[in-house]
This record gives sequence, structure tokens and C-alpha cells, in this order.
Amino acid sequence: MNFLSDDTSQPSRFGAGIQDFTAPGIGDGARSVQSTGVDLSLMDKRVSAVIEMMRRQATQQHSIGTLSKAVNLSAARLRQLFKTETGRSPLQYMRIVRMQHAERLLRSTFLSVKEVAFLSGAKDLSHFVRDFKKHYGITPKEFRGRSR
Repeated sequence: MNFLSDDTSQPSRFGAGIQDFTAPGIGDGARSVQSTGVDLSLMDKRVSAVIEMMRRQATQQHSIGTLSKAVNLSAARLRQLFKTETGRSPLQYMRIVRMQHAERLLRSTFLSVKEVAFLSGAKDLSHFVRDFKKHYGITPKEFRGRSR
């Protein structure tokens, strides 16, 4: 595919891309959040393999070196391909995946916010709360209260 052509007859390599949506059930004042609704079938197979690994193992800490070795690429080449295919760095994408995992846990379990944080791969509670609020516009505790 030639990225410089004006041919719009072929589907975008981004697929659905990172889409804006309002998180359902969190009441008035909900802000737009990011979804990783990426169409993996339109992507480079190595990038889609890394995304699948991130989704399956959202609680694990993945270094760019580990991810790049898994798909037989250098770290720099993986970063480049990932950014081209998704519009985000692997680290940014992983944060989104973890926030979505935390959101599912907050909606569907009675685990404490601290337990959700650690099950979502956070190393400490304060960073988790800060990142969650940055992503969703409200704290995890407020999110849970509005989503129930």
C-alpha cells in the first residue's frame, strides 16, 4: 500500500483506530475516553501479535525489548511499526489496555480499588488513581459509584 497515494478505495490501515466514546453508565459529566477498537486484520502481523499479547497479558509488565523479541524485531523497529499502525507508542497503547481492564474489573467485581490497581498491572495505588483519572476524568472510586 502506498501511504502517499490519494486512493481511498482501500480500507484504512488503522481500521477503526482509537475511537472516542462516552463510557456508559458513569452518569452526567462523563467525558470522552479512548477505546482500542483497532482492526487487527488490517495491520502488520507483528504489530497485531504484540497487541494480542498486551490484551491477553494486561497485568504483566512488558518491556519494549520483550515485546520486540517475541515478534523478531528490534525495539526501534517495533516502536516505528507500532506508531505507524496504531498512531500510538506501545507504552501508550499498553496504558489504554490496562485502563480498560481496570474498567471491566470495577464494573464487574467487588474488588477494592487497590486490588483492581494491582490486577491491572499498576505498581502503586497513587499512580493508578492518577492515570485512571487522567484517562476517564474521574477517580476509580467515583467511576464505580456511577457505574453501579
